Amino acid sequence: MAEITLNGTELRPSNHKITAWIRSGFYGPAEYRGANDIIPEAAGQEFGQWLADRRNVELALLLQGFGVTEVLAQQDFLTTVTALRTIFIASQAAPVDLRVYSPLYGIASGYRHLSVRWVNSIEDQVIAGQRQTMTVRFECVDSPPDWVAVP
Repeated sequence: MAEITLNGTELRPSNHKITAWIRSGFYGPAEYRGANDIIPEAAGQEFGQWLADRRNVELALLLQGFGVTEVLAQQDFLTTVTALRTIFIASQAAPVDLRVYSPLYGIASGYRHLSVRWVNSIEDQVIAGQRQTMTVRFECVDSPPDWVAVP
């Protein structure tokens, strides 16, 4: 059973080529925008109009390649990285679905999802052409930017 998916691609598959964790953006509230009202000739301000505006989600990924030889492991790693980058780049034109399934992160049943667009990724050093950690940032495009529960 899938735990985290991005546009249908498992980010924690049983073959362990990709291992993902949500670093931020799951538990906390969305960022709000707005302003308090300033009352002329009065001390202080009154609470104004505030609106849930943005939610950024940050994933930590561990990518690995496997093979019976070093070359095959490197080729497997490159295939995995290329497939992920294709999804990231495509999400800039059309948002993709990020899903987190139970029981991960305390979800009792079903899953939670967001429509997201890739913002950027920070890649750490590639080890022997077969292993790399990566931080990937997404921005929610839903309005309001909240995780939607599906039973």
